[in-house]
Order: sequence, then C-alpha cells, then structure tokens
Amino acid sequence: AKPALPGGQSAPTIVIAVMGASMAAGAMNCNARVICNGTNLAPHLAWPRKLQERLSAAVPRCRVEVSVLGYGGTTSETSAYTLGEVLKRHKSGQKPLDAVLLDTSTNDFVVSQWGQNKERRQYLLAAIESMVRRLELCCMQVLSTTPCTPHRYGAWYDGSSMLHASAHHDAPSPSPQ
Repeated sequence: AKPALPGGQSAPTIVIAVMGASMAAGAMNCNARVICNGTNLAPHLAWPRKLQERLSAAVPRCRVEVSVLGYGGTTSETSAYTLGEVLKRHKSGQKPLDAVLLDTSTNDFVVSQWGQNKERRQYLLAAIESMVRRLELCCMQVLSTTPCTPHRYGAWYDGSSMLHASAHHDAPSPSPQ
C-alpha cells in the first residue's frame, strides 16, 4: 500500500491502458524455457507489468495501474474499434486514464505482409491516426510502439513526432504522394 499524503488524503493513481497484443499480454518466449501462450501466459514477465513495477518505484507516493486491453492477434484496426468502449469508461469517470500505449506493431506488420501490402498498411496507419486524434480530444498523450513510416534518417516518423530510433538506417524514404 502506498503511503497516505499529508492530511490523510489517499495517494493519487496513475492509470495507463496498454492496447496491445500477445506480447503485452504475456505470450512470449520465457527465457527459452517454454513458449508462454495459452495456459502458459506469463503476464508477470510482460513489459506492461515491468513498466508498472518501475513506475511504482519511481513515483512511490502514487499508485500505478497498468492494464492490458488486448489479446493475441490484436492489430491497430482492432484496437481502434475497441477504443470507443475504453473512452466511454474514461469519460464516465468509471475508469479514467492518464495515458494509452499502443503496441500492435508485430501483428500490423504481419497483416500488411511486412509493409508490402500498401493498401492494408495505409488502412492500419489510418486506424492509428484515428486513435491518436480521438485520444487527443480527451486531452491524453499517446505513445505508439508501432513504427509507421520509414524516414530516410533511420528513425520511424509518424508525420508529427519521432517515435523511436530504428536499426534500419538504410530504410527507404517515403515516396511523394
């Protein structure tokens, strides 16, 4: 339990939703010992749980809740569809959120044939953009672990902000529209 604040107030809570897929839910190779899926899911080893542990340690006077809203096979399209229900709970005060993290990059790459199916890739990018716009309307910041468009300088760029550095320094430049 987190310590109470002066005056007996309860500690504030930081609530983060991870709209993710199997890796966020804990389906991963558990140190090469067993494949963690089905009955072998290991959510305690997944990155959202580790994020919650690290944030809790970094802000000891706050409670931190990181919940995974996803399952194996989730794509940006699926997440965009379920975002409506998440936002309904947020707006009603039933489950207010401080941040939403999107982690569907692996499945997005698979269903777009590793970016080769340009129409499908564009559809997935549109799903991401719609989620970002809807979340910004609720005054929330969004972090996507989904690389969007390869930028000539070896970073992934979504049109407005750098998401993360890429090891693909030879990634092709986006073609002019």
